[in-house]
Amino acid sequence: MSSDPSTPETSAQPMLLAGTKLTYDALNEELHRTYLEQGQRPPLFAWLLFVPMIWASKEHVAPLWLACWLGLFFALVGIRWRICLRYRREDSASSLAASVRLVLGLRLAAALVLGGGAGFWFEAMPAYERMVFMVSAVGWYATTVIASVALPTGALLFGLALFGPIILAWLSPVTLEGGFVAVLCVFVVLLLRNASETLHQAVRLSIRTRLHEQELALRLEQHGRELESAMRAKSLFLASASHDLRQPVTSMNLLLSALQAAPDEAALRRVAGKFEAPLKALEEVLTSILEVSRLEAGIIEVKRKQCTLDEILSPLVAEYRNRAAGKRLIFECEAPPMQLFTDPELLRRVIRNLVDNAIKFTEAGLVRVEAMVEDDCLVLRVLDTGPGIPEDQHARIFDDYFQGGNWHRDRKQGLGLGLGIVRRLVTMLNGEISLVSRAGHGARFTIRLQDCIELEDTGLPEELDVDDAPASLPVKTVLVVEDDQLVADSLATVFGTLGITARYAMNGDDALMQTALGRFQPELAMIDYGLPGRFDGITLIGMLRPRFPNCKFLLVTGDTNPEVLKRASSEQVPVLHKPITIARLADKLKEIGIA
Repeated sequence: MSSDPSTPETSAQPMLLAGTKLTYDALNEELHRTYLEQGQRPPLFAWLLFVPMIWASKEHVAPLWLACWLGLFFALVGIRWRICLRYRREDSASSLAASVRLVLGLRLAAALVLGGGAGFWFEAMPAYERMVFMVSAVGWYATTVIASVALPTGALLFGLALFGPIILAWLSPVTLEGGFVAVLCVFVVLLLRNASETLHQAVRLSIRTRLHEQELALRLEQHGRELESAMRAKSLFLASASHDLRQPVTSMNLLLSALQAAPDEAALRRVAGKFEAPLKALEEVLTSILEVSRLEAGIIEVKRKQCTLDEILSPLVAEYRNRAAGKRLIFECEAPPMQLFTDPELLRRVIRNLVDNAIKFTEAGLVRVEAMVEDDCLVLRVLDTGPGIPEDQHARIFDDYFQGGNWHRDRKQGLGLGLGIVRRLVTMLNGEISLVSRAGHGARFTIRLQDCIELEDTGLPEELDVDDAPASLPVKTVLVVEDDQLVADSLATVFGTLGITARYAMNGDDALMQTALGRFQPELAMIDYGLPGRFDGITLIGMLRPRFPNCKFLLVTGDTNPEVLKRASSEQVPVLHKPITIARLADKLKEIGIA
């Protein structure tokens, strides 16, 4: 069994695009990096400003104190510079934040040493020496502002720590001149702070732009990988489809040769009876490819209605219990009574595909279907004791035409489209599907459907049985526009047998000419899509509709291009896909309102 909790669960939901998020934290992290990188460049020219500072101070302080003052300041600056040099681009966000806090603290301490030390002997300086010292201090502060554009708050704190003691010295004692210079100092600090903020916004915008470009580059690279993967998947799809189409066609070609060489009627009948298998195989391939194309085109509608879980599961239990018994497998279904609001047909197709795979690949043991309600969601599980699915195949198991272990395309193991169809249908039903499995331990597929549980009994009426296709068609006149002579002859044979009057045209111009006088009024028009000449089938239907307002139109095509199907859907043109059978035509006529 696959219920091993240690087995990782693989989801068929599309993975989210990995990329850089332009978050507040990411932007701050880049600002921290910029701040530390700026701190790696020592302001050599700014240090020359200490020459006039020393000259202005040397006559008013003892040489030992002057040396200690300068030594402490340069020691703090040197430690800060050393910390900045240790920074590397690969450092973590927490390491960056710690380094920035330490550098800010050292820069603030250096400013206090510079301004506070000078404040002790500032009063003893004559006016011109004070001004020399002030101009040098402003120059040093300006270099700090430039070096702190990534963090302007640090520059403001540096300015307050540097000029605070000097301003107090100018105001002691309080004089008009001292007050004026103090106000001027405050004005300079605020002016440089505003300049710092302006530069910071420019740096911030530059970093944001760079991060955005990096994100776009990552997204472009990711989309490129996804496109490359999609192209590989499409190539595999086409190659596999080509192989699966060629096999029955090859078989029919050989049988046709056998028919031509048959010596008598008995041999003819014997060979003709063998056509059923390749025809059925060909129809299976075409039907599966058509279903994938219809799902890709988005023209299959989800028709939700009130139903019961038993209505969905009972036909499957009846269908697969005998098949399981034929392989000596135990088939179990455990589902409580439950009222649902969903599309029963689509959900039944999902479960049928999973159960069919489970019985097909399980040689001994059991296949089990479970249903339950978890967190207001319908949860369906299909479990088996089969060979399991290796973990390295989980990521591709829901891809079209992927069949692990069936590289030789053994038809007995199916076409490999089932799980791709299941994934699309589950998504349409507002659900998700996941897989738990490992080689040799079976598989467990889990479907979670949201918003499909009905809490109250709705008193649902019983479904009516629908008979098989009738022996006749409910139309008397048909217009057929078909360029393939073989198909046209076959339709002529069928309609003649059923007593239906039909007109045949090979292209759009021929059809318009034959119906120009309005004498022939068809009840049904079957028009091929890929017509030669000026018009395709959809365009021709648009031109014929005004002529025959009471006629029902069918677009007949073997084209599975999603764009063609989308166009037909947008023009409200019903589509009947080749190959055509009387039963399928009768069902389609009922669907479009001809009964």
